[in-house]
Amino acid sequence: DDDLLVMCGIEVTTLFGHCLALGARDWVDWRIKDGQTMTERAESIMAAGHTFIIAHPMAEGHPWCAGCHWQYADVFPGPARLVEIWNGPWDPAKNELGLRLFQTWLNKGIQMRATAGTDIHGPQGPEVRVGYNRVWAEAFAEDAILAGIRAGRNVITSGPILTMSAQSRAHSASVGEELTSGDAVVLSLEWADVPNGAELTVMVGQSGETKAVHTAKVEGKGQLTQTLGDLAPTGWIMAQLRCGEGKMLAVTNPIYVAGEWS
Repeated sequence: DDDLLVMCGIEVTTLFGHCLALGARDWVDWRIKDGQTMTERAESIMAAGHTFIIAHPMAEGHPWCAGCHWQYADVFPGPARLVEIWNGPWDPAKNELGLRLFQTWLNKGIQMRATAGTDIHGPQGPEVRVGYNRVWAEAFAEDAILAGIRAGRNVITSGPILTMSAQSRAHSASVGEELTSGDAVVLSLEWADVPNGAELTVMVGQSGETKAVHTAKVEGKGQLTQTLGDLAPTGWIMAQLRCGEGKMLAVTNPIYVAGEWS
């Protein structure tokens, strides 16, 4: 019925990395050959109006999964601004390393956005907790939802609801948006449907480093207001929820602190 929206797209599975062309309705050639580059392929996908995403960049490659590990040095990230940090169930290797790669790019001043892909290849029971994109969109339509993902207006979650916004003296921002700082930043967090024993952490990137600035045990439903103090001219803020065993439950896209972003 009208509550179900089917969106189009294709996973371009090359021998040296997989990428997504969301919104595509035609086949996208997976072969990178005869002097072609992934930069050219990525730019052609975006020029066609599709949403280009680097898929599971830190996944294990051959022989477990041919081409799953991202090896295109020219798109690392090159023209890409979207990357999967959560693929399938949370994996301490593939996804944790993908999250660190994402934050490394942020610390280099690249305004990246994070996404999730279930990558389901067969039946899975409800006990398998994969990450989904919870998107703030202008309408319940493919174009609007993809626009929200390209803008980083999504929180990745396996169930819990997590929202984040920030306020400075001059400006306010939500995930995917840029905050004009220069004075103390007040961060507002809300959560719901969080299991017992979960831990909420606020991560900040400043001067090329990533650090945790606040950690608290949370459960059920609640909210938190935290003053972060002065932030560097260029930086970012993210929030994450993990269960007691350390697996991710939910993670926001960044709020970017104003500066020179590429």
